[in-house]
Amino acid sequence: MAREPFTDDQWQQLQEAGPAIARAVASAAGSTGQTEAELEAFLRLVDRTQTEATDSGLLGQLISEVHTLLAAGSLAQPTDDAIADGIHAARRAGAVLAVVADNRDARAVRLWLLDIARTVAQAAREGGILGLGGEDVSGPERETIAAISDALGLSEPTDASEPGPD
Repeated sequence: MAREPFTDDQWQQLQEAGPAIARAVASAAGSTGQTEAELEAFLRLVDRTQTEATDSGLLGQLISEVHTLLAAGSLAQPTDDAIADGIHAARRAGAVLAVVADNRDARAVRLWLLDIARTVAQAAREGGILGLGGEDVSGPERETIAAISDALGLSEPTDASEPGPD
């Protein structure tokens, strides 16, 4: 499956979901430095997955177009509403995938979007002093990831623990 069955609006919602999810989780991080490090991790993930994407299916096309948008400098800094916006974008993407994509493609995109959330959350240690101690993923980040997983339609515990496509 490729982009063809999606309307322009549906495709745009899928393209915007990844950056919105990244901003949501990054904004849950706390400090500006952590947010910047986490957004950079998102950019690296998109670069890596775009390079590794070997198929021309739905996920490959989506990653390629998100990569192109980000290369043009379209990743905005999180706003005060970034968490709610990210969850809403995940919900819209999940709904579009449920209606238009086949189950295999929909699952691959959902897992990639969840992988974005996890990668962003793990990019900077939370808490601690001078980089010592703390935790890889903070409580607010875990809550945001859980809400994003649910919004994407991955509410089953086994879905949330599976690694995303690399």
